[in-house]
Amino acid sequence: MKYISMKTQIQLLFVPILSVMIVSCSEPHFLKEETYRNQVIQDFEQKQQALPNGDLFAIFSNKDLTVSEREASCFYMLICQ
Repeated sequence: MKYISMKTQIQLLFVPILSVMIVSCSEPHFLKEETYRNQVIQDFEQKQQALPNGDLFAIFSNKDLTVSEREASCFYMLICQ
């Protein structure tokens, strides 16, 4: 039986662990399909331009919102017209 050295084992584990870390660091999107997400963003921007007065869109200037929260809020605002 052939034994694999500890150094080789660590090197073999490094690539999958690094891959998982890179994938898990990106923020998830609320709207998974990119074309639909772009359409929602475009519709939202049109609505924002059509209603410039007041603070209806103030929540979107909050820098603490995650990507998913921001997209969900845009989507909710569009469907609740």
